[in-house]
Amino acid sequence: NNKGLEGGSQSTEAVKESVEDYTKQANENLKESIRQFNDQVAMQKKQLNEQWETDTADYKKQHDQLNETILSQLGDFYTINEQESTGVYAGFLSESVLFQVTQIKRITELQSEIGELQAQTEQLTQLKSQIAATYYNDPAATPDTATTEQVKTAILQLISDLGGNAPKLNAEYQGTLETSLAQNPDKSLEQLVDELAKQQVITPDQAS
Repeated sequence: NNKGLEGGSQSTEAVKESVEDYTKQANENLKESIRQFNDQVAMQKKQLNEQWETDTADYKKQHDQLNETILSQLGDFYTINEQESTGVYAGFLSESVLFQVTQIKRITELQSEIGELQAQTEQLTQLKSQIAATYYNDPAATPDTATTEQVKTAILQLISDLGGNAPKLNAEYQGTLETSLAQNPDKSLEQLVDELAKQQVITPDQAS
């Protein structure tokens, strides 16, 4: 019996040692795994920090370059100094002011020209009416609308208006002219005008 107990005791000790060895090995393996995990985390953290620093430097460089570009473009667009403003915007403003001044000047010139044309038109209209009244006895008449009777009346009125400024026709000659006009108005009118020009009652310009 004692031998059996001793054998069981030795077996228990062997199992205990085996369990302790296993536990020890397991703990060491766990520690190694934790160490490797921590090392990996530290390495990744280091890599992330390095990447962050690199990216930050790159982003800052890009930001600075972009900022310089924008400032340069803004400077090209508009710059103010003690003497003058320069840049695209300043040039645009200058051209706008010049265009406005030129436009106002041209508008004034056009208004003046329009006024002159209106005055000339009124003068020509008055002259046309005067000529029509003188040669057709009707201010509204035209060469197409004037009748022979109107022309005859106008000529007789012209002769009457000349008064002392031209030789007077005697009553017999004037009566002959009126009779001739009444008989053949178209032909006699031309003869009358020619005769009045010969008699210097009307001028050659008036005869034509």
